[in-house]
Amino acid sequence: MNTIVIATQNEGKIQAVRDSLQTYGPQYGWNDDFTLIGVESESGISVTPSSDEEGLLGCENRIAFAREQQPGAFAYIALEGIMAQARNRSYIRGWTMIDHPGSGRTVSASGASVEVPAYIAELAAGDQELSYIVQAHYPLDEPLKSTLRNVGANGAFTTGEYGRHDSFFDGVRICLALLANSSNWRT
Repeated sequence: MNTIVIATQNEGKIQAVRDSLQTYGPQYGWNDDFTLIGVESESGISVTPSSDEEGLLGCENRIAFAREQQPGAFAYIALEGIMAQARNRSYIRGWTMIDHPGSGRTVSASGASVEVPAYIAELAAGDQELSYIVQAHYPLDEPLKSTLRNVGANGAFTTGEYGRHDSFFDGVRICLALLANSSNWRT
């Protein structure tokens, strides 16, 4: 049985990784006989990263921390949500990074970007976690409010159509495909 360490204890993120690995792992040569271990990890970046660069650095830091906490795993996975600007608008997306020590390869991918309402983006300009801002200032119906930690801000903005689970599910799927494609690893 392979041990895969996820550098988070957020159940929504862990479930997204589990679902993606079960759905796409066998197709890309990762058997479905694995144990997931979630570990609390430090990103070393701001609470709401504001660029792809910062999000990827957070993933790298989380993987390094997870490797120290759980050495010898089959793979390490880090997930980091960011809010970045483009064309005077703000967008959130989730970065996924998979480190596969057996192959010596590390890959990363992001899920889809979701536009952030302008008034929420203005409130999020400081170093406060976006989900807390959404909880306090965005009109949420009760089902979304009670699951915001799992569906994420992107889930709130899309009324649950594309949430945290979807973003990280997609990120893991893309990373698995990148790792499996031998054309990506020519020397």
